[in-house]
Amino acid sequence: MPSKKRPKNTETHVEKDPGSTLTDEEISASVVARLAELEKSPNNNHSHQIIIACVMTLVVVLLAVFAFADPLDIFGDFGILTTNAPPDDDSVHIPILLYRHFADEGLVGTTISGELFGRQLRALRDAGYNAISFQQLRDFVFDGGALPERPIIITIDGAYMSVYETAFPLLEQYEMKATVFMIGATDGMDASDDSQHLALPRFGGVEAVGMEASGFIFIESHFHSAAGADNMETEETQAPNIVTRGDADSLAGMRRLSISGDVSPEALLDMVRRSH
Repeated sequence: MPSKKRPKNTETHVEKDPGSTLTDEEISASVVARLAELEKSPNNNHSHQIIIACVMTLVVVLLAVFAFADPLDIFGDFGILTTNAPPDDDSVHIPILLYRHFADEGLVGTTISGELFGRQLRALRDAGYNAISFQQLRDFVFDGGALPERPIIITIDGAYMSVYETAFPLLEQYEMKATVFMIGATDGMDASDDSQHLALPRFGGVEAVGMEASGFIFIESHFHSAAGADNMETEETQAPNIVTRGDADSLAGMRRLSISGDVSPEALLDMVRRSH
C-alpha cells in the first residue's frame, strides 16, 4: 500500500496507517525519537555553530569600536544618542558661548574673524542648535516656559563696534540670537586707554536700539568700567549648565565657554557636545 504524503505545514504531523499494528503511544514515541535524532544531526549542529560564531564576532566588533571611539561621535548624527537631550522634562543642559571682538586681526584668545564666526554659526544651525535669550531662560525656570530643542546661549562682551558691523549681520543671516553685555563707561567711545584690549571703538545707543529691534540682539549691562574685566570667564571647558523649572538656584554658577579665533566649526561642535 502506498504511504500517505506528509502535509506541507510547519508542524510535525503523523497520520496512522489503517493497516498498522502500532498503537498511538508507540507512534508518539517514534516521533519524539526522530526529533531527537534531527536535533543531534551534524547539519543542525553546524547551523548552530555558524549562528554562535556570527554573534560572537558582532560582540567583539562592538567592543572594539566603543573602546576607541566616543558613542556620541558614532551615533549622535543619527539621532540615536542626542547630545543635548534633557535628563527629564523639567531640566535642560544649556551651553553658554562667550565672544568678544570680531576682526581679521586682534589679541589672541579674544578676537575671531567674521568669516570664521559665520562658519561657526552655520555649523551650530545645521547641527540643530537653537540660540535663545536670557529672557527665554528666565521664563523656563520661573514660569514653566518652553525651550526649543538643543538650546544654547551666545554672549558677547564689550559692545565693540565690530559687533554691530560684523557679528550682527551674521546673526541675522543664520537666525541666531545673542546677548551683548555693554560696559557703561565706554558706551559709544572711540577708544579707551584702560588696556590694549579695550582700545577699540564701541557702538552707542543708536546702534543698540537698531540691533534690539531686529529681535536677534539683546543688550544687557556688563559692568560700569573696565575694572571688572580681569574677572571675565576664560574657560576652555565647562561643567554642565543644568537648569531646572522652578529652581532659581540652578541658575547660580553657570559658566561660559570662551571661544577664541582658532576654534574651527568642528572643534566648536565638539566643545559644545562635551560641555554636558
